[in-house]
Amino acid sequence: KLLGCAPMHLPEEMVHAAGVTPVVLQPGHEPITLGHSYFYSFFCGYVRGTMDLFLKGSFDFVDGVAFPDTCLQMRGLCSILRDKWQHYLEFMQLPADVRKPDALPVTLKALRVFQKSLEEWTGRRIAAKDFRESILLYNESRSLMRQFYHLCRERPGLLRPREIQAVALSSLLWPKEEQKTLLRSLLKELEGHRTSAPDKARLFLSGHLCHAPQPEVLDLVDKAGGVVVNDDLYAGYRSIASDVAVDGKPLEALGRRYLANFPPCPTRSDNESDWGRYLVESARSSRAQGVVVLLVKFCEPHIFYYPHLRHALEAAKIPHLVLETEHELTALEAERTRLQAFVEMIGKS
Repeated sequence: KLLGCAPMHLPEEMVHAAGVTPVVLQPGHEPITLGHSYFYSFFCGYVRGTMDLFLKGSFDFVDGVAFPDTCLQMRGLCSILRDKWQHYLEFMQLPADVRKPDALPVTLKALRVFQKSLEEWTGRRIAAKDFRESILLYNESRSLMRQFYHLCRERPGLLRPREIQAVALSSLLWPKEEQKTLLRSLLKELEGHRTSAPDKARLFLSGHLCHAPQPEVLDLVDKAGGVVVNDDLYAGYRSIASDVAVDGKPLEALGRRYLANFPPCPTRSDNESDWGRYLVESARSSRAQGVVVLLVKFCEPHIFYYPHLRHALEAAKIPHLVLETEHELTALEAERTRLQAFVEMIGKS
């Protein structure tokens, strides 16, 4: 079976342990038509685009779908699909405040409900052995992806931004058994490649919490004379930044990884961790000269949190540029001009 998983907090290891292949749902780049019948145009492109593809039958290859409680718009998508989708559908009610005293028990309860739902759907009990094997497999995949990012960070210009994005997307879409083999082969091939981007501006990409930026937007970085040395995009480093502990009970390990909120995410309420501080530290450790914030239009969690990011970057004297993106690509000339001016500015500093 194939299970379509909505980003960002669904425990894919549990899905895999149930004998199901998880595939993270990503909207395409085609114009939205049918999706506008169910959502206002001021809903984010992920929700409208995903609904559009469900209505057009593009996601008929999956046997079921599962949603974590990410935001209000995602809840709306799940609610409407309950009436339109004729197959398995599950919604995980994970706690938003990850620092409450009862956060771990509430999270474990939600994980048990999801586990029971998967077991009833598949007719297969998830054994502790299968759980641990799936966790080890996913940890190995994430480790290889982090090696890939380290290579791109140490050899700026090794790959174009859209190529880095393509590799990152593989970690969301490919079965891990195949992906890790391909990753090893890619890492071995890249080790022998030289780079020639000593004069290009080193940039850190931040934002896009649910879906990958369109390749045309990433091409702007390349054309403006910049190289991407790191990111905290969901279809990027965010999804592979941390592993699940292999000691102790698997369910509790999954719960603790969720509650760790690393990298910090504005869809979670957490007074102890700070996305702004994390962004500053990540940009500095990557030796980035500037940060480009890709802010998805109508993404409420990111929009509400952006003032904190701006304050943190300005206090750290790290130049940054905000590019508002949307599903419907318009003329990118204005964004290209702004990005080019930003790259030239930080290159002279």
